[in-house]
Order: sequence, then structure tokens, then C-alpha cells
Amino acid sequence: NALSEKKYDTCIKHLEQYLAFNPDSINLNAKINLGFACLASNQIEKAINYLREAQNNEKVMLSDPADWYLVLAYLKSNNGIEARDILSKIITNKEHEFYLSAKKMLVDLNTI
Repeated sequence: NALSEKKYDTCIKHLEQYLAFNPDSINLNAKINLGFACLASNQIEKAINYLREAQNNEKVMLSDPADWYLVLAYLKSNNGIEARDILSKIITNKEHEFYLSAKKMLVDLNTI
């Protein structure tokens, strides 16, 4: 598919069309993939918006990647405060998929 082939513009186009035709959909995978594709193609504000939508969900396992990509998007937009806030939230949950990475990144950020 377009995402795994790193064809981010194509991926963004298709996922935005999907969400436009399915506005009531709570398709977290589509929003997470769209956020990741926007992040990878340097469309940071769009990435943040899609990832926030995915993050604000009760399906914790699906929100883990949204948390992590949102941290990366905030760092890419030079918003260390927001990134640290999410990292701090992640490390309160040892079951979080990105717990170890978040813990290391938070230590690294605090030494800067």
C-alpha cells in the first residue's frame, strides 16, 4: 500500500478522501496513518490535528501510536512543552507500547 511504500502524498490523498466520505467514522487506524503520513511528509500541523483526534479515544491500544507520533510531531514543530507533557503521560503507564522509548526520550530532553 501507499504508506508502506512511503508514497505519503498518495496515502494522504486516499485517507483524506476516505474520511471525507465517512465523516462519522471513528476510524482510528485511518487517522493514525494519516497523521503519520503527514508527519513523514513534513505537514506537521495536519499531522498534529489528525493525531490529536486519534489520541482522544478510549481504545487505548490504538491511541498508543497516536501518542508517540504526536510527540514526534510536537518535537518537529519545536514544541517541547507539549512533547514533554505527552511523554510524561506515557511513562505513567508501563503497558504503553512506547513506554521505554518515552522514558529514554524524556531523560534525553531533560538533559538539553
